[in-house]
Amino acid sequence: MKKKLLFLMAAFALFVPNVMAATKEVATDEELIKAFSEAATGDTIKLTADIENHKGDGNSLKVKDGKELTLDLNGHNFTVDSSEATNRSFIVYGGKLTITGKGTIKHPTHNAVSVWSDSDKATPNFSVLNVEKDVKLIGTTGIAVFHDAGKNIKKGYNSVVNFSGTIESTKDNGITISGNIINKDDTTTQNFPVVNIKKGAKITSTGEEGIGIYAAGAGVWNIEDGVTVTGTATAIGIKSGTINIKGGNFTANGKYVGNPELYSDGLNPSG
Repeated sequence: MKKKLLFLMAAFALFVPNVMAATKEVATDEELIKAFSEAATGDTIKLTADIENHKGDGNSLKVKDGKELTLDLNGHNFTVDSSEATNRSFIVYGGKLTITGKGTIKHPTHNAVSVWSDSDKATPNFSVLNVEKDVKLIGTTGIAVFHDAGKNIKKGYNSVVNFSGTIESTKDNGITISGNIINKDDTTTQNFPVVNIKKGAKITSTGEEGIGIYAAGAGVWNIEDGVTVTGTATAIGIKSGTINIKGGNFTANGKYVGNPELYSDGLNPSG
């Protein structure tokens, strides 16, 4: 009887973390910032109203320290105050963020969402961003993947982006892996940043030199069939890494340049 009781207690303990996960409903910018600060792994932060002119800093909406959170837009929109061209939207730096629910995240002067990688190869899934199908991201860049923000090392490992939604880039890139991720001493792509663009995803960059997908730094891109990518200048620009394309529609609206000049800081669009 004693052994059976211990077994039942152990089985019950396995379900405790799920029971403890909470949903935090937020209707104001102040409530959203507080929820991100206080949320525990497994929690869902759910918008119950549009949040306009978010005025937090680069740490206000950061997922870090191994936390795993869900942001449910729940039919509402989030907009960053446009008075400063700084990174004040959602940031994943050593955690996991899943964005779900119909709605829009808009940062008029910077990246809609940013993902920071690790300088150490040994931490799998250091930063993970999941963007589900009903989510729209609007920014000068939709999603940007960076090297380790805490160290001045041009390497980046163990970041993963799974994107199924819609991006409207108003200036630069739809999705990019930063050119600061060099990883030049590595002979394989193991642990490099990975961007998975899922079937049904739509990425558009409308800036004068807009690029839909910009593989500037070391990383691996997996593009499923059924993806739509459009760039005013270039649909896909690649300077580093590996791109695996299963299918999709890719449109470049820029003027065709047969032999574009190469340079280190950026990409010459080639139509």
